Amino acid sequence: MMKSIREVARRQKVRIHTEAFGGMIRLAAQADDPLLGPDVHVQHCKGISFHEAMILAETKTNVTTTPSWNQIPMRCPVPELIELGANVAVTTDGTAPAMPFDLFRAARDTALLQQSVANDPFLLPAGKLLSMITIDAARAIGREHDLGSLEAGKLADITTIKMTSPHLMPRLMPIHQLMIFGNAGDVADVFVAGRALMRDRKVLSVAEADVFDCAEAASREAIHRAGYERLLKPSTNFWTGAQSNLEAAVALAKIIHAGTYMFRAGVGGAFAFKGNFSYYIPYVEGADARLNELFVPAMILEYLRSAKTVRAARYASTVI
Repeated sequence: MMKSIREVARRQKVRIHTEAFGGMIRLAAQADDPLLGPDVHVQHCKGISFHEAMILAETKTNVTTTPSWNQIPMRCPVPELIELGANVAVTTDGTAPAMPFDLFRAARDTALLQQSVANDPFLLPAGKLLSMITIDAARAIGREHDLGSLEAGKLADITTIKMTSPHLMPRLMPIHQLMIFGNAGDVADVFVAGRALMRDRKVLSVAEADVFDCAEAASREAIHRAGYERLLKPSTNFWTGAQSNLEAAVALAKIIHAGTYMFRAGVGGAFAFKGNFSYYIPYVEGADARLNELFVPAMILEYLRSAKTVRAARYASTVI
């Protein structure tokens, strides 16, 4: 497969984007024509070993990372990759309920995650964070020659920031203020190739209200087709609980793909594992029946038909 992808990329004269998690880089490196190198950028790289980080750096493969809670037990080794000489950029990975397209927030969350895991508040200074969403991001997609920095001869893709907002004052260390306290709502103007698309937060290229209405209608239609209207309602302990109750786990359960899952005890719940992915399923005392109701008959029986064993805290092993 790697060889075929390489051949298509060469024929179409395009770069390669892929994903990788722990162990995949090591396996890829053993191929005759691996998907590694300056023309490749690899997303996530969670759980990779130090040896795999060295492979990425030595092959000059670009890495893009997305901050998420599961990087605490299985992180992308961002500081190590940078120190080894690899190019690392920050991305957002879409707009699920917990992940906006706000690159300032993504950069800040990346720093907090890495600092927390390493117990080092000095990792990823503000200037490097800004580079990771500008010039380093441009380098990751092979566009550093015309994007990513304000230089003569490059495209005039420019954003301006309103730095007089209360949360960005006083302006003693503007880069620090922006990267630690800024957000996408602070962007005042946007220019693409010199053309103004937004001025003073007014979008000029489209009717903004129409876009909002279309997005709202499309979202509600998709939710209706999936039969998920009930998931829009707050859980019963939304205002009081330390974590969402069992019914809220249905949303996670429905996105689990077909395959074998193992369940391991956690604090107040269980972790469902498949490969490098994990989902947290909360439980309550005496919830055996509720777990069965959640996972087997109505909700995701089709996803668990190939499972052999389910292990959960306080529950005997069960064969589905």
